[in-house]
Amino acid sequence: MFKKILSMIACAITLGVTCFGLVSCGDNEEETTSQHDSTKWFTDEELSKVGLEGLTAPTGLTGEISSDIAWFNNGYSFSQPCPDKDTFELNAGTYFSYFKTNYDGKFGKPRIEKLSTGTTNETWYVIEQKNLISEYYSDNPSALYDFYYVKNTDLDNGYFVEGSVWSFDIRYEFDTISNEYLFKMFIESADTNRNGTFKNYYRIK
Repeated sequence: MFKKILSMIACAITLGVTCFGLVSCGDNEEETTSQHDSTKWFTDEELSKVGLEGLTAPTGLTGEISSDIAWFNNGYSFSQPCPDKDTFELNAGTYFSYFKTNYDGKFGKPRIEKLSTGTTNETWYVIEQKNLISEYYSDNPSALYDFYYVKNTDLDNGYFVEGSVWSFDIRYEFDTISNEYLFKMFIESADTNRNGTFKNYYRIK
């Protein structure tokens, strides 16, 4: 009788371990399938999280894609070889049109309004929408266009609440490792700088 009870307990333990293993495998499988594919453009679900539903991949590029959804400031990064600057400019125009269509009155270029006077490292900005794409252009550190867009218009003391303002930065940049020009894209929350030492606040003009 005692041996029979021990046998039943052993079977129960074995069954429990087996079931736990199956559940664990199922969880891992679900986690794996939801991971980002770094060799492809972002999914619609990924883009919706940063307020860029319907944003299309750049065109005219060739070669290997490198993309990431774990960039600085809860952001995304993308790069792919770009054959020439004309292709970069063509894509810049496409993205400018996207923001004019989807964020009219809610995107632009930030201008410093005021700086903190103490040791808090805070900066207040006014986002001003520009009509010409050239007004978003800079050549520092490379040829680039930088757009700031507002995905949430809720205010706190006249400025957008945390998590509302994001930056969209595209660059035509030479890569010394691959010895070619790349089209680069960086999408980041604009709440802080990359190391988190400066806090930013925004409003729309």
